[in-house]
Amino acid sequence: MVATANEPTFCNHCGGREDANGRFADRFEDGARRAARAIEAKPGERNPTVAALLSFVIPGLGQVYNGEAMKGVLLFFTSIFLVPWVIAVIDAYYVARLMNLEEQVAQRS
Repeated sequence: MVATANEPTFCNHCGGREDANGRFADRFEDGARRAARAIEAKPGERNPTVAALLSFVIPGLGQVYNGEAMKGVLLFFTSIFLVPWVIAVIDAYYVARLMNLEEQVAQRS
């Protein structure tokens, strides 16, 4: 789309502004402005990237950001138990392997 004097046009892919000749005037826009524009949400919308980052930092915070406060609180308190559970699963696996290896060594001697 070529821009006229009264109405500028923008690239659908990068958001760069086209000049009157159809070339991109903002082609070499700095990366920080482009990244900030990529994560901006429209008014009234929630940004999935922000929600995911918030939940990554503090489990359940992304749900609170999305307006699901009870779900966020529940996820926050249940995440405390997730880490010990994962450690218990890994520990059980390796202890069972170790016991099997010790038994095999004892049978060979």
